[in-house]
Amino acid sequence: MSIQLVLYPQNHDGVYTTTSFPVLREYVSDGKFFNSINFLSGYDAPTTSTNPAFDALTSSPAIPSWKKFRSTNTSGIYGITTMPSQSFLNRLVINSSSSNLSSSGVYQKIQNLYVGVQYELNINITQAGAGGILIIGNSLSTNTIGGGLVTQLSTSATGTQTILFTAANTTETLILDYRNSNGTTIRINKISIKDKVNAPSQTYGELSDGQVICDTYEEEDIPLTLSIDNFKNVAEKVQSYSKDFNLPATKRNNKIFTHLFEVTKTQDGLSFNPYVKTECILKQDGYTIFQGFLKLIDIVNKEEEISYNVNLYSEPIALKDILENKKFRDLDFSELET
Repeated sequence: MSIQLVLYPQNHDGVYTTTSFPVLREYVSDGKFFNSINFLSGYDAPTTSTNPAFDALTSSPAIPSWKKFRSTNTSGIYGITTMPSQSFLNRLVINSSSSNLSSSGVYQKIQNLYVGVQYELNINITQAGAGGILIIGNSLSTNTIGGGLVTQLSTSATGTQTILFTAANTTETLILDYRNSNGTTIRINKISIKDKVNAPSQTYGELSDGQVICDTYEEEDIPLTLSIDNFKNVAEKVQSYSKDFNLPATKRNNKIFTHLFEVTKTQDGLSFNPYVKTECILKQDGYTIFQGFLKLIDIVNKEEEISYNVNLYSEPIALKDILENKKFRDLDFSELET
């Protein structure tokens, strides 16, 4: 087991720089129950259409909920098929023509993306459509996920298929276009877009954004008290904290704490200030187990061995404060899935 205590640099307000931590929020609206699929009549592409998906995007622009489309030609390029729908088992059902290649699917606007950030799209197919493909994106539209570079997924097998994409815009359209010509139907259990989270770093050393990892005593135990909300009183504020513990006065730690134990040291704007909040993260085997602040309590000099006595604490917060501006669709219930 390895412990990492990561500190962020201080500025005059007590925190280094604004730092974003990975939050696995869900960007797809109604991507599990598909309740909105049956609310709208859907878009019928013209019988002369050479790209029904693109025609749907331009004639009936995406919204932050599902829309649907289909091809309608009985003998042309794309055969007629029925509209996508929601099944009684809360599955998304997309059909194909049995006589001609057909194009049918769903789309929605994905908002609040960060340009240049990588995201993970997962599509769970529970009923396969042999010989078919599911096209993600559209070659004629640069504002769809993929930026005009389409990704083709085979629908011949069930299971979850994953696509990684980098956002080119803050708002992009997710479009799924099922193409087949044998009358088969695919069923989709879940569609999800979340932040891509990389494996936790095990590297000891300087990190990005001015972060540094403190040296700790080998096999040191840092006792934490992690508080959780009382669901009977959602307005009650709770706080997590640690008991005080010591950090050795190594070359690295002395640099971090700017040799505060030296009584002749002159304080300046670059010195560590024990009276302001210092943002920190505590990791175990690379995974974050605590996020909050570090407080320098004292300088300990025991038998000429100097150490920094510190503790960790979080800001008091109530469950009410976390949830009051969120919608039900913003909550992540993935841990409850079986």
